[in-house]
Amino acid sequence: MAAASRRRTPTQAAGSPTESLTSSTTTICTVSSGVVKFVGAGTCTLTPSATATTDYGAVTGSMQSFAVKKAVLTVTANNASRAYGLANPTFTAAYNGYVNGDSFATAVTGSPSLTTAAVVTSLPGSYPIFASQGTLASAKYTFSFVSGTLIVAFTGSVPASSSACNGAYSGTFQGNLSVAGTQNCVFVGGGATGNITETGGNVVLGSATVGGNLIVSGGTFSIGPTTTIKGNFTVQSIPTGAAQNQICGTSVGGSLVLQSVGTAAVIGSGSTSCPGNTISGSLVLQANKAAIGLTGNTVDGSLTDQSNTASTTLSGNTVNGSLTDQGNAGASVVTLNLVKGNLIDQSNSASSVLSLNTVGANLTDQGNTAPTQVTSNKVTGILLCQSNSSITGSGNTASKKQGQCANF
Repeated sequence: MAAASRRRTPTQAAGSPTESLTSSTTTICTVSSGVVKFVGAGTCTLTPSATATTDYGAVTGSMQSFAVKKAVLTVTANNASRAYGLANPTFTAAYNGYVNGDSFATAVTGSPSLTTAAVVTSLPGSYPIFASQGTLASAKYTFSFVSGTLIVAFTGSVPASSSACNGAYSGTFQGNLSVAGTQNCVFVGGGATGNITETGGNVVLGSATVGGNLIVSGGTFSIGPTTTIKGNFTVQSIPTGAAQNQICGTSVGGSLVLQSVGTAAVIGSGSTSCPGNTISGSLVLQANKAAIGLTGNTVDGSLTDQSNTASTTLSGNTVNGSLTDQGNAGASVVTLNLVKGNLIDQSNSASSVLSLNTVGANLTDQGNTAPTQVTSNKVTGILLCQSNSSITGSGNTASKKQGQCANF
C-alpha cells in the first residue's frame, strides 16, 4: 500500500516570507521601510524580493523602471519703476513651486536673465521685463518664466525752466525751448507753442505738437508717430555717429530738410511702428554723409535728393511736385514712387536705379557717369535718356521714348 503524501491544511503555518523593495538608482529614488522617496530626476529602477520560507525558496522579482520628472519652479520678474532719463533699476525675480522644504539656496544655482526692451530709453510708458533661463540650473526643478512690468514715468507736466528742456513731459510749454549737451527732452501728448532747437542731447516727440520750427543741429532725435510740427523741420550739420534717427508718422506744416547729416536716418519705414510722414512744403536731402531712407511719405512740394556721399533710398512716396535725384556720390534707389510732376535723374557719380515709378509728366535720365538702370516705369509724358556712361533698362511705358531709352 502506497504511503499517503503529507499536506498542510490552510490553517497550518508554513513560515512567512520577508518581502522587500530595493532601488538600484539611489540618486533618483531610495527605499526606506518599504516607502519609496524620490530624490532626483531621471529613471528610477526598483526590484522586489522575498526571503525563503519552509515551503518556498527565496524569490527576486523583475526590475521595474519609470521616469521621475523634475518639479516646475516658476520664475517671475518683479515689477519695477523708474523716472525717465534715469538708468534702469536692478531687476529681481520671485520663485514659486518649491517642494520638500527646498529653497533657492539648497536647490538652485545661478541666476535668471532679467532684461527689458531697448525702447524704454525712448519714451515713458509700460514695458515688459523679460525673464529667461540665464545661468539657472537645478537637479530637481525645471523652470517656467513669467515677465514683469517696468513703468517709466514722466518727471513733470512742462519743463521746469523758461527755456531748457531736460526731462519727460506731458504738458504744453508756452514759448521756445532749447536742448543741449546731455539733456533729454521728451514730450508725449504735449509740446511747445514756439520753436524747439537742439544742439546736443536727445529730443523725443510722440503725439506732440510744436507750434513753430524744429531745428536739430546736434544730438539724436526720434520724432513721431502722430506728431505735428507746424513750421519747418531742419536737421543739419550733425557729425558722424552710430545712432539711427527716425521721423515717423509726423505732419510737417513747412518743409523738411536734412543737410550735412553724418548719422543714418529713417524718414518713414513703411511699417506700423514707423509710418510715412506728410510734408506740406518740400523735402530736401542734401550733402548727407550717412544713409538716408524715405518710405511711404507724402510731399506736397518737390522732393530733392542731391550731393549725398552715402546711399539714399526713396521708396513708395507720393510727390505732388517733381522728384530730382542729382549729383550724388552715394548710390541711389528710386522705386515705386508716385510723382505727379517730372522725375529727373542726372549727374550722379554713383549707381542709380529708377524702377516701377509712376510719373505724371516727363522722366529724364542724363549725364550720369556710373551705371544707371531704368526699368518698368510708367511715364505719362516723355522718357528721355542721354549722355549716360552706362545705362540699361526695359519694360517702361511712355508717350514717347527718346535717346538711350528709345528701346527701353
